[in-house]
Amino acid sequence: MEESITGTLIADPNGRVIKSSGELQNNQSAIVSTAIKMLEGTNSLIKNETNTFHKLNVTFDRYEYIITYDGNHIHIYLRQFE
Repeated sequence: MEESITGTLIADPNGRVIKSSGELQNNQSAIVSTAIKMLEGTNSLIKNETNTFHKLNVTFDRYEYIITYDGNHIHIYLRQFE
């Protein structure tokens, strides 16, 4: 199975889109809003002193969203499976 990144998006923690490309250029506010809700759902992992949040993958049959948070920016990648 071949994989390729077909879209990227970078936003600040308040949801303001800083940069986007590819398939993530459209519907940016909905994508970022959903990603923030997911990150808030893992808030205990992000703020826990003994654990450091690294990556959240949301995988479907033909694609997946990869969401990372570095404390300053939310990075979202769309990976397609072929």
